[in-house]
Amino acid sequence: MNSIESIIVWGIVAVAAFFSARALYRTFTGKKKNCGCRETTCPYAGRGCDQENPLC
Repeated sequence: MNSIESIIVWGIVAVAAFFSARALYRTFTGKKKNCGCRETTCPYAGRGCDQENPLC
């Protein structure tokens, strides 16, 4: 592979790894906002996620 191609591929892999790690971090630390739905349409938006209402 050409060096420019390698740089582009590794850049894409790094960005994907970053966003995957960020999503996992937010899930495990409870920092996922509004149960994964829009704040205006979620009836539980102000209260957050819990066992009773895990998703909107």
